[in-house]
Order: sequence, then C-alpha cells, then structure tokens
Amino acid sequence: MQENLISIYFFIRFEGRCSNSDRHMKKERKACCMARNLITSALTARLCRKRSRVDGLWFYLPFDHHDGRVKVRQSGYAALLETDFGLRVSFIWGWRVDLHLPSSYYGVVCGLCGNFNGNGGDELRDPAGNLLPSLYQWAKSWRAEDSVTSVCHDGCETDCPVCPPDQRALYETDAFCGVLTSIGQNVFGACHAKVNPQAFQQSCVYDLCFNNGDQKLLCQALDTYVHQCRQEGVIITDWRERFNCCKFA
Repeated sequence: MQENLISIYFFIRFEGRCSNSDRHMKKERKACCMARNLITSALTARLCRKRSRVDGLWFYLPFDHHDGRVKVRQSGYAALLETDFGLRVSFIWGWRVDLHLPSSYYGVVCGLCGNFNGNGGDELRDPAGNLLPSLYQWAKSWRAEDSVTSVCHDGCETDCPVCPPDQRALYETDAFCGVLTSIGQNVFGACHAKVNPQAFQQSCVYDLCFNNGDQKLLCQALDTYVHQCRQEGVIITDWRERFNCCKFA
C-alpha cells in the first residue's frame, strides 16, 4: 500500500443460501438479504435495506458518521456509501455492488474487484500475488472466513447439476440471453465495440438454466451489461419494455 493511502478491506456475505454466482445449487433460487461489509482503518460498516450498521450501531438512512468522513444515503434504487478519502460504494439491494476508488489507488488494489492497474489480463491474482489459471481458483483464493455462517461451499463434489442442451439452446436465443451477443438489428449492438458481451451472455445463460429461466435474473443480466456500457459512454434504451423488465432490474 502506498504511503498516505487508507487501507480498505471489502467483503461480501450472503445471508441465506443464494447468490448470482452460486453455480451448484439444485434448488430454485430463493430471496435473501445480502450484507455488504466495509472495513477501513477508521470504521466497520454494513449496508442493508433502509439502514446500515457502522461500528456496531444501526442507523436509518441517510446519516453522516465521524463528522462527515463517512456518508450513507439512498440514491435511487441503491444505498450509497461515500468517504472523505474518495471511496464510493453503491449497493443495489439484493444483487449488485459497484465500488469506485480515486486514481491515487491505481496499481495498489487487490481482490475480487481486480488490481486497478489498467491491464485486464492480470486480474486473477490470489492474496499472495500469484496469477491463477481460472476464475474458480481465483474466487476461491479470496474466500473470507465468516464467524456468523458456514453455508458457503467451494463447489459440488458429486452429482453436480448440468444444463441440458435443449435449455442452453433456448436461453442462448435472442428471446433470452442471446440478445446480448446478437448482431444486426440488436439494441445492444451499439456497445459491442466498447464492452465485449460474451462473458455477460454466458453468465446469463448459466443463471437462467439453473434457476428455471427466472425472468428477474434475465433482467438483472441485461441491466448489468447496460450499466457497464453506460460507464463506457454508450447509452442503451428501449430494452426494458421488450423483455418486460421493470426499472430496478
């Protein structure tokens, strides 16, 4: 860590047996509350719906802490945490977290958010700095111990579920996840040059296949791609009505 930078530890705990990345659950995806835990040298914060917990105390939003050094408020469909050293965490209830850091942290970040060095090819590094060959090994290497619950699993060992070819083919069509990678008259095509949609499409197919084609997951997958495109300056419209996605995704 460079001199004068505040050390930040950020981890996610899912309260309940569910997550967008739980690839080995045989049961249908259930609703759960996801707690985001932020730990800095100055405070420990936990974001939940309508309120947050800072240094062990619960507060209703909005509120300022440590004389304005930390501010938490609701912004649209998200809880927004901001600090005086430039950290910004946006938590969309239930499924997505966006984390922003100032350029002073360039090249000194590690973990599941990447290393913030401008090179997208060396993100999969474990806590020791070793480059790992797969996303699975990388994610596993950053798994944090949790004294509250032990329901997390690294994967399935026997009788692992598979996505039947007919279901995969269905969800790869333009009526579902395939619309992300479709060419021609495609609402998402304007962003392909900026954001490669392949990984988004594959993740979308996987989630739908193991969650009985859950419409909400499709909307979340599409919204995630749209959000990333917006970060690159490409505004995509007219997709919610087509896929019957309400404005929260």
